[in-house]
Amino acid sequence: MSHDAHQPAQRVMVLYTGGTIGMQASASGLAPASGFEARM
Repeated sequence: MSHDAHQPAQRVMVLYTGGTIGMQASASGLAPASGFEARM
């Protein structure tokens, strides 16, 4: 098995399971935010 440290990753899987990184402030507190992919 060869290890090539200079080859860039072609895909990255992100499993978002909730939490404050996907929330935005609202008048009622934190609410789910849209556009999470664009903010990554």
